[in-house]
Amino acid sequence: MRALITGGAGFIGSHLVDALVARGDECTVLDDLSRGSRDNLLHHADRVTLVEGSVTDQDLVEDLAPDFDAIYHLASVVGVKSTIADPARVIEVAVTGTANLLRSAAPDASFLVASSSEIYGRSVATPFDEQTPGLLGPPQAARWSYAHAKACMEHLALASGSTARRPASVIRYFNVFGPRMPRSVDPSVITLFLDAAQAGQDLVIYGDGSQTRSFVFVQDAVDGTIAACERGSGAVVNLGGPQETSIADLAEQILSTTSSNSTVQRIALPAALGLTSEEPHRRSATGVLAAELLDWKPQTSLNEGLKTTWSSWPA
Repeated sequence: MRALITGGAGFIGSHLVDALVARGDECTVLDDLSRGSRDNLLHHADRVTLVEGSVTDQDLVEDLAPDFDAIYHLASVVGVKSTIADPARVIEVAVTGTANLLRSAAPDASFLVASSSEIYGRSVATPFDEQTPGLLGPPQAARWSYAHAKACMEHLALASGSTARRPASVIRYFNVFGPRMPRSVDPSVITLFLDAAQAGQDLVIYGDGSQTRSFVFVQDAVDGTIAACERGSGAVVNLGGPQETSIADLAEQILSTTSSNSTVQRIALPAALGLTSEEPHRRSATGVLAAELLDWKPQTSLNEGLKTTWSSWPA
């Protein structure tokens, strides 16, 4: 099997490459390295081809994409701060990149688009299933450019089924965590907490810490990604779980995992970040469709995943 992984030098993408290489697939990664790193692929030496470039480069994509049996499209501009800083780039990469790949892929290639739980926006109808209507903020709030961009990617993927090509699959990642999470560019809450615990600094919670998320270990997310690409043709599937973990509980679990003497500090969400009234309070998924269609459910508990992540955390 020849597989193209866009964004394959990034956090989730590089773990996906690990799994595909381990089963014998011939992997090519297309990544502009704006967020990903060559270091994430070095352990594969000559077994993976890295093409440094953007999915928005039409000529490059047209030359590259037709040669693959499977395309995993993970490339995206991610992170709240990044979306606020350059929403136009978020939209461009999502829409132009996805359209380029869908036009250029071989008609019989399996094609997967990585979307996000951000698609549900501020909906309070938790836990979310795949038919839950999203409640996105207005375009005037740049924070929502990522969610709108992901919605466009999903529309493009699902519309591909009306053409002569094989219908694409869509997965919606919830809060994926694990080794190789980026630390310097728009770090996740788990990254921030682990770094703080390691340094003996306060774990800062914005607000009262009651906001919840559904955390999914990266290897579980990768297993679901491969299953969706192979068996989820034309479907949209959540890769999350029904367990909601509050940010306050997450902080306590990280203090326990790291045996840190750090303390938790709660402060008001800085209005300067433009997030005060825009952050969803709860996020979780039913996981029913993933279990039925893909035979998938998370296998790694938050506690186990945190221990594995911490054991590989750079000093």
